[in-house]
Amino acid sequence: MSSNVAKGTAAVAAERDEFMGFFPQIVRDLTAGGLEHPEVGDAVARLKEVLEYNAPGGKCNRGLTVVAAFRELTSPEQQDPESLRCALVVGWCIELFQAFFLVADDIMDASITRRGQLCWYKKEGIGLDAINDAFLLESSVYRLLKKYCGEQPYYLQLLELFLQTAYQTELGQMLDLITAPVSKVDLNRFSEQRYKAIVKYKTAFYSFYLPVAAAMYMAGIDGKEEHDNAKAILLEMGEFFQIQDDYLDCFGDPELIGKVGTDIQDNKCSWLVVECLRRVTPEQRQILEVTPPGCHRPPEEGGEVAWAPSLRTRGGGSVVHLKSRVSPCIAALCCCLAGRRVGWWQWCKVGAGRRGDSCHALNKQLWPWLELDLRLTGSGVFSGKLWQ
Repeated sequence: MSSNVAKGTAAVAAERDEFMGFFPQIVRDLTAGGLEHPEVGDAVARLKEVLEYNAPGGKCNRGLTVVAAFRELTSPEQQDPESLRCALVVGWCIELFQAFFLVADDIMDASITRRGQLCWYKKEGIGLDAINDAFLLESSVYRLLKKYCGEQPYYLQLLELFLQTAYQTELGQMLDLITAPVSKVDLNRFSEQRYKAIVKYKTAFYSFYLPVAAAMYMAGIDGKEEHDNAKAILLEMGEFFQIQDDYLDCFGDPELIGKVGTDIQDNKCSWLVVECLRRVTPEQRQILEVTPPGCHRPPEEGGEVAWAPSLRTRGGGSVVHLKSRVSPCIAALCCCLAGRRVGWWQWCKVGAGRRGDSCHALNKQLWPWLELDLRLTGSGVFSGKLWQ
């Protein structure tokens, strides 16, 4: 069995190497003849830079899924070099699609890092010019589809699939933005139904259904029933994926997941706050609804300090005492942890010590706006100061 696992791992690595090895050809296809153009040469050079910074670097699961699904759905006779090359191209089209969404999303969310490097708009000299760069990434998708698949019988189906998926994803992004504006907290909008709609449209369609549906069309599978069945399964998988992503946005190590999560300070309708609202007591919900007056500094720097109520588990045990005002989003996370009886120290990356031990949590990379000073009291309750 270990031999089979090793073979499977080697095959996956080979498929990834094949996929990544095709990326230079993608760049050449999109920039050929343009770099030396007397009028738009500088713009095409910028496109090359945008492609090389934003397209690779991720896990490429969406693109690899196209190739893997195409191989599974077709007979060996259908897997000629030209057909496999088209599958590679369509896979990279989805990766460019992903890059287009991420560049724009990072601007809207004021994110800092993506895939282990600065977000494109955060790079020196880029700024909001990245909006036009996102448009270039999107248009590159359709240029590649026409070049490689324009003469194929499934070309129109792929074109309509990408256009429809773009619309669905943009609807999902809009739901995400209007559900939780940073400037206003309305907990009544944070429902499980709204969360599922955001996830379905913003993530699941393009991340899970699009790669498999594209491979199905390329394999000649275009029946409505087959696509509806695949969609039902894949959208469910997309929801599970987003729940995991929401968890990692808060708890994941930026060095491993490649980004600094911002869902909390962005007041996002994430799985954490939705689960929190299913568990909170009326007193805890009131904490969530309080909007504090801006950010606070430590008292020695002129900051304001105020006691917040203890957060309690359903069993009534105190979880933590916060010696500061907390923003609604931070409180939401605290309540979520309280409801699940997860130790606060897991969130702030501090180990639980012995009675009387003190600990200081300061991770400016993960939480640049947060500082904690906690002490385990004789009753086993963490108390301390939280500064924003």
